[in-house]
Amino acid sequence: MAIKLVISGCGGKMGRTITSLALSDSSYAIGAALEAAGHEALGQDVGTVLGRAGKVGIPVTDDARRAITQGDVVIEFTIPEVTVAHVQLAVELRKPMVIGTTGLTESQRAALRDAAASIPIVFSPNMSVGVSVLFELAQLAAQRLGSPTTWRLSRGTTGRRKIHPAGRPSGWRSCSRQREKPPALSRCMPSVQGISSGTTR
Repeated sequence: MAIKLVISGCGGKMGRTITSLALSDSSYAIGAALEAAGHEALGQDVGTVLGRAGKVGIPVTDDARRAITQGDVVIEFTIPEVTVAHVQLAVELRKPMVIGTTGLTESQRAALRDAAASIPIVFSPNMSVGVSVLFELAQLAAQRLGSPTTWRLSRGTTGRRKIHPAGRPSGWRSCSRQREKPPALSRCMPSVQGISSGTTR
């Protein structure tokens, strides 16, 4: 049976990408498509939002409670305040979540940790496999090189940069500057505090 996804933030870049991939994979189905009140996509069919010729039969809604009840798992790519509110609903409704929202404060991250005691939550501000591997390599380098070794890390860009509201960091910056690494990187040594362009100790 296909896993029903609730795509929260379905009108955003990541939301549209995940929705499109889910529709092309028989292992998944769209249970609901969720967006913020006032969003231009509200009321439109998901197929229209994606620019598809045919309709999917799932209208975009801003009714979070109803949307979350219609899926097996919530996929969350929104903004911190909305994410925390949806986490509270997911706990109440006993729905697992996958969260890729960036820019959460420490108190908001704490709310996610508390919720994870009640429901399954996968959280990472950067879902890139490459970034995850990079942190694993940083851990290995710290183990092998020891302290106080200084080394330099540079990264390239694609030339396309996303501007985040209210100065919120991108997934890369959030992931590289936080002590709390993605779930796959929870074994990182405490001495690896962050990764960014420049000299890292």
